[in-house]
Amino acid sequence: QKLVEIDKRIAPYNVNPGSTKDLRELLFNTLGMPCVKKTKTGQPSTDKQVLAQLAPRHPVIQDILDHRKYSKLDGTYASGLQDFIRADGRIHPNLKPDGTRTGRWSCTDPNLQTLPSEKTEEGRLLRDCFVAEPGKVLVCGDYSQVELRVAAMLSRDDKMIDIFKSGQDYHMRTAQMISQMVWGLNPGELVDAQGEPTKKGAACRRQSTAVNSGLM
Repeated sequence: QKLVEIDKRIAPYNVNPGSTKDLRELLFNTLGMPCVKKTKTGQPSTDKQVLAQLAPRHPVIQDILDHRKYSKLDGTYASGLQDFIRADGRIHPNLKPDGTRTGRWSCTDPNLQTLPSEKTEEGRLLRDCFVAEPGKVLVCGDYSQVELRVAAMLSRDDKMIDIFKSGQDYHMRTAQMISQMVWGLNPGELVDAQGEPTKKGAACRRQSTAVNSGLM
């Protein structure tokens, strides 16, 4: 339904949201948007980051971003998962305990480890499609930063151990410890009164996650 509504708003611009050529014509010729960055071939980029930066300048750009998001949800999940329904009416993906180079689980045909977060409306709708058989339950398991926990154990680093013992989010604590030096933000600016990440805090946490994982 949302895709239909978005298509109606985009229609007057005669643009295919999936066509890079069409987007360049719309953004930089029709709408006169500035070139934020270029591709390796020297063409103006139309990637997600560029569109997000330009979105406040014109409503159709946000519609294009939303179209990409909902098209992916539809193709990968709403419609895509139907191809994997077996004769018993259920989906049985292939699970490998050591399917990745790092020794973690992998899931294929389909990959159900990449379902959207339950924190989003779309994620909750998709996850509600999975129902256990009568008398059975679905269990959600998470390694919960296992590499960092192993590193804390092996290094015996007091700060690392204290973070895990206190139940704090390791990546957020990392962000808070370096926030003043790296982003010029006070640690308190990264979380709200309930301790949840603010918009700035979420962005800083993502960067800290990449650094922590890279160090491991």
